[in-house]
Amino acid sequence: MPREFKRQKRYNDHDDYDEGSDASESDDDASIDDDDDDDDFVPTRKAKAKKKPKEKSLPKPPNKATVTILADEYIEGNQSLENVDQTTLERVKKALNLSRHPETTEHEAHQALRLAMKLMEKLNVTQAQVLESMEGKEDRLKQAGQSVVTVSCQKGKNMYIQAWARTASRAVSRIFDVKHYTKVIEKNRIAYTFYGLAPNTVSAAHAFEMVYNLIMQWRMTNKEAKGMNAKNAYCRGVADGLHHFSVREKKREKKEAKQTEIRRLEEQKKAEELQRQKEIERLEPSNVKTNMKVMIEDEAEEGGNASNPVHTFLADPDEGGFSDDSSDAEYDFGDHRENAASDLREGLDTEEAREEDAVAPDFRVKEEVYDIDLDELQKRSDERARKQAENPELALYDAKKERNKHGVKKEDREDETMQDVKPKVEMDEGVVKTEQQDVKVEEADVPSWQSAGALIAFRETSVLLANEYLKNRKLKLRKRRKQAALRFKDSNAKDSYDRGWEDSKKIDLKRKRIKAADED
Repeated sequence: MPREFKRQKRYNDHDDYDEGSDASESDDDASIDDDDDDDDFVPTRKAKAKKKPKEKSLPKPPNKATVTILADEYIEGNQSLENVDQTTLERVKKALNLSRHPETTEHEAHQALRLAMKLMEKLNVTQAQVLESMEGKEDRLKQAGQSVVTVSCQKGKNMYIQAWARTASRAVSRIFDVKHYTKVIEKNRIAYTFYGLAPNTVSAAHAFEMVYNLIMQWRMTNKEAKGMNAKNAYCRGVADGLHHFSVREKKREKKEAKQTEIRRLEEQKKAEELQRQKEIERLEPSNVKTNMKVMIEDEAEEGGNASNPVHTFLADPDEGGFSDDSSDAEYDFGDHRENAASDLREGLDTEEAREEDAVAPDFRVKEEVYDIDLDELQKRSDERARKQAENPELALYDAKKERNKHGVKKEDREDETMQDVKPKVEMDEGVVKTEQQDVKVEEADVPSWQSAGALIAFRETSVLLANEYLKNRKLKLRKRRKQAALRFKDSNAKDSYDRGWEDSKKIDLKRKRIKAADED
């Protein structure tokens, strides 16, 4: 059949093509075999580069705290801060932001946080004076505000207000003299609102954000705590330690204010006694001594013998001779000249002489405090972030080099990505110097409060201001049920709680001193 014949022919043509291709391939193989002796034309295979093992990324905490509202941004026209030193407030905010920058080194973060706290202490004194001068309720409310920190679940799961977070928020509120409340916004979001004196709420919000994220990070990296109960006990230990520190710090602040007031009153009393003594010396009659000096000059001129007018005048008429102690005579003469000069100065300008002789108490402490350039620090942090994005390996090398420069031991080094969360900073109670600290600031480390009465008045005014602010916003708060007592399932949970209490000492909310959680 013609159709079958065509199909058979097609198969035959295909077979011929395969045979031809085989022949060509065999010829090519033969030609290649002939050229095996020539090494110049033999292709070489390049060895594949071995892929570097990827570094294990650290586990991310399930919850994260973020500052969402600040007092100065929430109030229109920035009315709450119109009577506050804007330059100081901007430096506080810039220092707090730099302390949380991911590419800021541990030394720079410590310096930025310490500077922020120091400026806030000065700002508190300024705020106390402003609030004291305000009598009307409306004027006081202009200084109030609120700042909000939102805690959200990264996985979108339902959230509840944790006991340790409530304790930590109370500690922060106590430190910065503000009040707070919590509110569940959505199923996976909780808002912590700090209200009261506006600048203090800003600092409290930033501090709580730092504390919450730090505790969550320490919780994830704590390998000694086994099980959920032990990890919760660890967080509770850190929060309880912070609350204990806040109570102790407020007592210390009040005691220090009392001691400062006592020293100030003692110095003032000494200054008044010294001033009174000087006034008495000025009021003593000195006419006799001055006339005696004139008589000496007259006798010298009348007698025509000016060889020794001192001995002539100071001779005792009863003994009929001169005084045996010539040094006493010369010393007395010198006193007469000094008194005459003092009287002359008093006659010319009495008020000016009194001002020069007045002694005022000096409360300055001779301690050098080093300032840092926040703008330059911001540039360096941004530059590190850019290098990290472009070349992570180079950035890791630079970070190690920076740590070696500051003398960090090899056994203390951990993953470089943890340095922004748990920086290792060894410091004393004094001042830590860095390479960038070229400018010295002549600031005296004087207590912020010069009297206990002013401190107590400021705290009472802060509470009153917070209550008035809440009432003005027509918000009614309800009390939560009493926090349940912590129960330990086993010894590991108890040890985790104790370790958390010890780690809380590495977070100093007052001086903002941060150390690693696993540092001995």
